[in-house]
Amino acid sequence: MTEIKITRISFSTVVLVFLMLIHDVNAIYGGIQMILNPGLTPMDLNPTIFGNGPFMDFLFPGILLFILFGLFPLLATFGLFYRFMNPWVNFVNVFHDQYFGWTYSMYTGVMLFFWILIQLLTVGYTHYSQALYAVLGMLIVLVGLSQANIQYYQLLDDPAVEV
Repeated sequence: MTEIKITRISFSTVVLVFLMLIHDVNAIYGGIQMILNPGLTPMDLNPTIFGNGPFMDFLFPGILLFILFGLFPLLATFGLFYRFMNPWVNFVNVFHDQYFGWTYSMYTGVMLFFWILIQLLTVGYTHYSQALYAVLGMLIVLVGLSQANIQYYQLLDDPAVEV
């Protein structure tokens, strides 16, 4: 039985890459803003929202936002766009039959949803963007799990077989 490799980009693949780009740009920008001005964010959030929480200002959350939600997902988006394989970028890919970009985009959606959930549990609902980012995380996962995306980002033993 010959497996077929889908080489045409589907609409859901374009949507997934677009959602990831929206996320990447916002996380990188937000992380940089929080790092450069940890006392006050662009959304006029005050560090007092942390109350007795683990942070005194936005510096450490900004670093996490920049690295975990900016640079790591940017690598995933790059992988979604180019579909290349390299052992050094495959280090935490638990789905060995998928390109790392697809797997890392799934990680990104789940991490984003839980980042917002942890925010809600620790500091409460402070800004409408929390709901938007929770929905964005869920959309990244749902669109990524479409059959077209799973097939498009699947690794096959015989890459010469195309549709």
